[in-house]
Amino acid sequence: MSVGFSENLVKRRLLRLLRNEQVILSILAVLIGVAAAYGSIAFRELIALLQWGGFGALGGRLTALIANLPWWQVVLVPALGGLVVGLIVRFFQHGARPHGVADVMEAGALRSGNIPLKEGAVAALGAMISIGSGASVGREGPAVHIGASLASWVGRRLRLSRSLSLTLLGCGVAAAVSASFNAPIAGAFFALEVVIGHYALSAFAPVVIASVAGTIIARVHLGDFSAFVISDAELTSFLELPAFA
Repeated sequence: MSVGFSENLVKRRLLRLLRNEQVILSILAVLIGVAAAYGSIAFRELIALLQWGGFGALGGRLTALIANLPWWQVVLVPALGGLVVGLIVRFFQHGARPHGVADVMEAGALRSGNIPLKEGAVAALGAMISIGSGASVGREGPAVHIGASLASWVGRRLRLSRSLSLTLLGCGVAAAVSASFNAPIAGAFFALEVVIGHYALSAFAPVVIASVAGTIIARVHLGDFSAFVISDAELTSFLELPAFA
């Protein structure tokens, strides 16, 4: 009797816990954070693969090695990449234009966080080819679009309300920024300020969870390195403070 009563009590408490909206949202935040991080990692690795195939260089070495390449390769690879990207934008992207962070913001403000998964995949493909073939564009915007698209897809599959869908969108964005820059705090605040637009606890906690999850996955696979290295600076006089302000 005592064992059966305890088991029933545990089951009831688990069911009550699983019906809690915040608990479900936190679990989804972890899953979306992990998925967005792996999307960002795959995006970076595919860019590196394209750079290696087109220029024989990987990552930061591209700038140093390109000076020693034959002129036809320096001209041909970006030209072919631009041609392919132009065709993708013309025939496969909505509005025949590149998509990025501004579209994620628009989706959050006007479309209840709805971003078609195909739109995110096509945008990522175009950006990947563009960067991999030598274009001077950043990878973080497309990574944000990938994370947002994955989060939006989950929200639609689960038929979540507008408020919950928008929170999940912020989770995807936070995780993508965190994984790309190794900056969980920046990722969380970027999502809260730019995408969600408020700091309510109902959104704050899941976004932070997703941001931390994305950072952990990125650090496991890419290491704990700063995205930008800033030279050391020191304060020589307190008279500098007004200038800083």
